[in-house]
This record gives sequence, C-alpha cells and structure tokens, in this order.
Amino acid sequence: MLLIDAHTSIGMDFWRKKVKKFPCKMDTTILLKLMKKNGIEKSVILPAPTNKMLVCPNQSCQKRNKFLILFKSFEKYYILKCPICGSKVIIKNDPYNGKNKTILKASKKYKRKFIPFIALDIRSPQAPKNLQKFLKTEKFFGVKIFSLTVFPHNFSKLMDTEFMDIANENSLTLMFHSGIDYSSNPIYLVPLIKKYKNVNFIIAHCARFHKSFLKEIRKKRNVFVETSLINLLSRGSLKYFNEFLSQEEKGAIKTVKGAYEFLIEQIGREKVLFGTDIPAIDIADYEEHINEFKKLPTEIIISAGYENTMRALNL
Repeated sequence: MLLIDAHTSIGMDFWRKKVKKFPCKMDTTILLKLMKKNGIEKSVILPAPTNKMLVCPNQSCQKRNKFLILFKSFEKYYILKCPICGSKVIIKNDPYNGKNKTILKASKKYKRKFIPFIALDIRSPQAPKNLQKFLKTEKFFGVKIFSLTVFPHNFSKLMDTEFMDIANENSLTLMFHSGIDYSSNPIYLVPLIKKYKNVNFIIAHCARFHKSFLKEIRKKRNVFVETSLINLLSRGSLKYFNEFLSQEEKGAIKTVKGAYEFLIEQIGREKVLFGTDIPAIDIADYEEHINEFKKLPTEIIISAGYENTMRALNL
C-alpha cells in the first residue's frame, strides 16, 4: 500500500537549535532510511522553518522566543527588527534561498521519493518576483508559508497581494503552519480560501482542531488538513493543541485513531492528509505515528495516506 508523508523538513531549524536545544538535523540520507524502514513511499520535503537571519541576533531575545518583525521595506531589500531589544537586520536576498536550493537538488536526485516544496519570506518586496522565477525555472509542487513571516500579524495579511494573485493564476498548493496564537490561527485563512479558489490550501498540524475553522472549510473543495503531531496531541504532550475542544471531545481524541476519526467527522475523509513533520518530532514519535496510522481502517489509510495528498498537490 503506497503511503505519502505530506510533511517533512530537511535541514536544521536554527530557532530550535539555539533556544530549544533541539539536536536533530535532518538530511536526505537519514530521511530515506527512515522512509524505507517504515514503509513510506514518498515524502513531501520542505525547508526547515527558520535560520539565523530570521531570529534576533541578541542571545537574550532568542531565549525569549522572539522572531523579527518587518520594520521597513524597500524595492530591493527589507529591514527586520526585534520587537524587544530593537536590533535590526537588513535582508537583501530571501533567507530561504539556500534551503530551497537544497530541497530542489535533493528532489532531482531522488525524484521517485521526494516531492519538493519551497519556502519564501512573504515580507520581502521581491517575494512575487522570486515566486515567478521559481515557476519558470524549477519543478516544485507547493510553497510553505511559515507564520513567523507574517508575525506579529496573521495570514489575512496575504489578502489582495500580488503573491496570492500569482499563486491563484498558477493553481499552486500552499501549506500553512497552524497554531492558537494570533499569527498562526487558521481561522484567519478562511477569507483567502474563499477568494483564491484555484489555490489548494493545506493546513498543517490538524489545524489545531479549531472547530470553527473546521466547520467553515467542510464544504470548501480547495482546502485540506494535514495531521502532523497528532500522536503527541492524543497522548496529551501538547495540551495547547486542544483548547478549542470540549472536555468530551478531548476525551475522544486521546488515541491516534480517535483523533483521526474526529477530524474525519468534522471535515470528511477526503480532506485529511497523513503527515509527520519530522524532524520537529523525534524518530520515536515519527515511527509511532506511522505505526498507529497503519492500524486505521483501510479506506482511511488509502485516502489520507495517498489519494488526498495526490489531489491536494495536483498530481
């Protein structure tokens, strides 16, 4: 049975390394070995979320979990500023350029195994131009939008932008981080989902089980919910994940099976995508999620593990 992991990352997350002491650097060799061992046929690969240019250079601010915000934007560069200490960083080229090259190179070498996504800092005045350049010169299947690139605003900041117009004209797939904080609350994506109907939206991390959001998207054909971190949630490791749920619903999702069934009940089986987000989780959690997923009914495995992802990526 073919399985596609809809969410993995290649590289080192600078913020996790510096602040969270997160040791795992994922490369293609490790990921391929893990895929083979655990029966994963293909993986969507993304650039790791952050790098040095997107985090305050002041060590004390890094420990306070602060990302830089847009200070000023000019035609060919932009300035990011720390909201705490005021430190500034001038950005001339998109910080994800190097990571995108790594992703695209790996997908060309292992084209039967990897499905590449690029990432762009949408605060950059060059973001629309960079997206058009990638569309003309590279083969990729989607763009990851990290919430740190809209912080301290939310994803509605993308409404009526040239970037979204280009994505819509080219029927792109966009993946969005989701959380309960203001910047990554998925509810702010609803107006974009309604307007940009040619874009396929993938909402990562179970859309944080945001019931109002899940209700809004149930009948929208262009939106999918990806299930990374679902096993950590089911055993209570990420308590903030389920703040939108009643006590009864929290009880219902205390297993991976129950969490998948809850999502399917809310939005339908055809909208759920299996994903792990390794190395945001460690190898033990990665393998646990896969093993629990394989215990689900066959029709769920086929749809969430393969068919829905193919459709979300226009494959």
